[in-house]
Order: sequence, then structure tokens, then C-alpha cells
Amino acid sequence: MAIVVAALLIRVRLKVLWIHWQKKYPELQLFRRGRLQTNSLPVSELLWAILSTSLALLMVYLCFIYLIAFVRSGSTYMFFINYLFHYMPLVATGCLVYVSYVFIRGQLWWFTPTNALTLFSDLLPEKTVP
Repeated sequence: MAIVVAALLIRVRLKVLWIHWQKKYPELQLFRRGRLQTNSLPVSELLWAILSTSLALLMVYLCFIYLIAFVRSGSTYMFFINYLFHYMPLVATGCLVYVSYVFIRGQLWWFTPTNALTLFSDLLPEKTVP
């Protein structure tokens, strides 16, 4: 469940940032060969996107862990603090690596041929039938 939530959150965030980058940098060719080309973006912009997405993902994970700790009997805060101390560095590193991998590869799972025609219909010439 957590992996599915992470994958969806990262892909949605990548789509939102892609739209933002298209408006902010109209001169850059951000989409080529079915992939988002993040190597043409400024490094600070890409770094900000990766860190902010990782932070949002970690907040979602912490919310899940806190809810799991809250329904347990016993010391809720002790369980939560132990999780933060022992597992959070590993989870944070994994999230950062995965988000970086997805953002640098630029794979957009929602970008299908149907979606491409809908998205770029104003750029395609209209076909007239004689």
C-alpha cells in the first residue's frame, strides 16, 4: 500500500511540476521521445522539485506510522519515537533515491497516445477531408 501511494504521489507531483515548468520555461524542450527531459532544467529547480516531493512523501509516511502507533495499545509515543530513531533515516534515504530516480528518468505513466492527442491537440494541424 505504501509503495502504491508513493508511486502515485511522485507521478502526480511530476505532472504538476511539468505543467509549471512548461509555463516558466517555454523556450526549453521539456518533452522528447516520450519522456520528460529534466536535464535541460536549471539544477536548482530540479533539486527543489526532488526535495519538496521527498518531503511530502515522508510526511505521508509519518502520518501512516503515527496512525498505526495511535491504535496500538501501550506507549504510542514511544513506538513513534523508536520508529523515527531507527527506521526514518533508512526510509528517508530510500524516498530520496526513488524520487530522484523517477524525476531524472522523467517517466510519465499517464502519458499515453490518447492523452497526448488531447494535450497537444491545439498544436497538431487539423486534417480536412475533401
